[in-house]
Formats: sequence, structure tokens, C-alpha cells
Amino acid sequence: MHPCSARSDTTARFRLSRSLAFLFPLLLLAACDKQDSATPEASPTPTSTPSPTPTSAATTPGAALDLGALLERDNPIRVLDYYAAALAAEEWSSAARAWGEETGMTGEKLKAEFGGKGLVALGIVEGQADAAAGSLFYQAPVILRFGDGEERPGIITLRRVNNVDGATAEQLRWHIAGSSFETNPQTKQ
Repeated sequence: MHPCSARSDTTARFRLSRSLAFLFPLLLLAACDKQDSATPEASPTPTSTPSPTPTSAATTPGAALDLGALLERDNPIRVLDYYAAALAAEEWSSAARAWGEETGMTGEKLKAEFGGKGLVALGIVEGQADAAAGSLFYQAPVILRFGDGEERPGIITLRRVNNVDGATAEQLRWHIAGSSFETNPQTKQ
């Protein structure tokens, strides 16, 4: 059994809640702007997870990042949590460190892609592990949410060499090998 498949639903909800913790202050600000009215307006039924409450400093801008995740060989979710925290803190160079060297990802590329859109949150859903030709892969469905209301569902693929003799520390650690996101993002109001 892969160590990632043993996670409980509670753990998955906790990680998703933690990844989206930045929304709570935004919702409070939005509520402050609304005026009281005698008749409440109808609102559409939400189709997403209820608004989370902050549960960890990991996604709070300025919080210390889990640098040990950059050496992780067992749990790819830990690398995704690190990446989510770095994106939320707009620490683009730190976020780029979660990517494999072979990808050529840089902080400048991440800033160009995600910067200037307000707060960035990466919602992570438990994915699936697979093995092929001496490598392990982990694909996780994710949702990028920006402070400007844009949402971009996608997939992040992590990879590591499966304990092959002569493999380097870089090859043995879980790292992001690629990502793909919908090209027509949705905006939530």
C-alpha cells in the first residue's frame, strides 16, 4: 500500500482547508462591505467546499516554509503543501524549488504566471501514485484560486526515482515534474 493512500477523509479535508485558509479574511472583509437589509437577497447554492477557518500558519503569508519538504522521499503531499504555502506567501523563488531541476522552473516564471492576481491559494485533492521504469509518479487534482476571483482547476504531477543505484539526491526526492491547468479560467463572484 502506498503511504499516501492511507490518508483518511478527515486528513484530506484538513489539508484542503489549510490550503484555502486565506479565504477566511477575505470573506470577513467582504461581509464588512455589505449593508444590512430587511429582505435578504437570494444567492446561488454554493457548489464548492464551505469557507474554511484558518488551521495552520503554513499558508499565511510570511509564515515559515517547511524546507524539509524539499528533501521528501516518502510523501509527495508534503511537497505540494510546501508549494501551496510558498505560492500563498508569494515567495516565487521558494515555490520554484519544489520543481525538479530538469523543468527549468524559476521564481520569475511563477511570478509572471501567478503574480498580480491577489492572494494565491492552491487547493489540493488526494491524488494517485503510479510507477513506471524506475520512477514513481503522483498526480494530484488541484484548484488554483486567486484573490481576484479567478479559479483554475488542473493537475500537478510529481516524480521521483524509485531508489535506483547511482541516483542523485535531486532524483530521489519528490519534486514537481509538470502541471496543467484549464486555459479558460472561471471567475467566481
